[in-house]
Amino acid sequence: TAQGMQPKSIARIENCSVKTVYTHRRNAEAKLYSKIYKLVQ
Repeated sequence: TAQGMQPKSIARIENCSVKTVYTHRRNAEAKLYSKIYKLVQ
């Protein structure tokens, strides 16, 4: 049934969005750390 499949697809979409947000956050932190590292040296 369509109702039975919906939760799985929703969970998959949420998981993807969480992964992209986490990746963007990690990239932003890496850029910030590299800036600080360059300033310190």
